[in-house]
Order: sequence, then structure tokens, then C-alpha cells
Amino acid sequence: INKSIEVRQEGFVPKIELAKQSIEVEFEPAEYSVDVTSPYSWKAESDNDWIIIKSKTGIAGTETLSFSIERNVEEEIRKGTITVMNSTYNLATEFYVTQKAFSPEITLDKKELNFNIEGGSQDIAVTANFEYEVSTTADWIIYTKTENGITVSVPKYVEVKERTAEITISNEKYGISKTVKVAQCAFAYIMVLA
Repeated sequence: INKSIEVRQEGFVPKIELAKQSIEVEFEPAEYSVDVTSPYSWKAESDNDWIIIKSKTGIAGTETLSFSIERNVEEEIRKGTITVMNSTYNLATEFYVTQKAFSPEITLDKKELNFNIEGGSQDIAVTANFEYEVSTTADWIIYTKTENGITVSVPKYVEVKERTAEITISNEKYGISKTVKVAQCAFAYIMVLA
């Protein structure tokens, strides 16, 4: 007795596979990678200039696709796509990048500066993750931006009334403004009666 057995084998369906399909990243710049498994060589392209592909091509097998993300300076989430493809065999797959919105942060180590009649200089340590402007309404306050914050100087003062003013540290784009009160004490006359 003869019996026939039918054997069916699925045809090879080539495809490019990624170790993961998406990534969510912080707003700060950083380097990332994802493994690409492909039966053929491939190339990668980004649809945004803030996603910079380091390894633009790969060979058959499993290769690492490396890319970097630039800092997001906008206060909104942004999304981009990396396409990994082989145009000869019409193969493509997409990798999705979501970057968190920029979160502006600033701290000052002092809220007020007090000077005696002799004047002098004092420092304000400023920690900020963005560029800031410094201003004051008083012409007797001299300030200089430094690597760690601001140096504030005031001259000698010989009036009998205390003087006060403010220094403003701000960034208009992010709507951030912090003030530091500056005060200089009054000159005191001392009368000596014989």
C-alpha cells in the first residue's frame, strides 16, 4: 500500500526586524542604539535633523544602529522616525522616537543681598538649564555674569537714607523671572559734643 504525504513549506519572507520599535527619551542630548536583524544589507534615514544617525548602513545579520538625539529646547514633546530599509528588495521598517518637552529650571542661592556703606561685591550662584538675561533698574548696581552665576558690586554710599533695588534674572521665551533684592544701609552721622 502506497500512501502519499504532501509536504508544504512556507516560502521565505524576508523582513528587517528591530530589537524594539520605539524609544522615549529625555529632553537632554544623548546617544542611543537599537539592534537591526536583516537578511540583506540596509541603510537608515531620519525624518528629522534632531535625530542624527551615526551608523547609516549595516550588513546582513544582526548589526547595531547607533544614533544621537539633540537637546529639545521647546516646551513641547517632539516625535521623529528612523526608517531602516533595503530598496533593492523593497523592505523597510520604522523606529519611532519620542522626546520629552524641555523643562526650564533655575535656582538662586540668595534672594537678597545686603551691603554696608563701604559697598563691595557679592556673588549669587545661579543654576539654570537655559541661557538667562540679567537686568536692574538701579544705576548704582553693577553686575557681571560669571561661570557660576552673577557677581554684584555696589560703590561706597554716603547718603542718610537706605537705598534698595532689584536685580532680575529672566528668560522671556520661557516666561521665567526671578528677583534678588539689593539693599545698602544708610550713612550714619555721629555728632560729638564737647
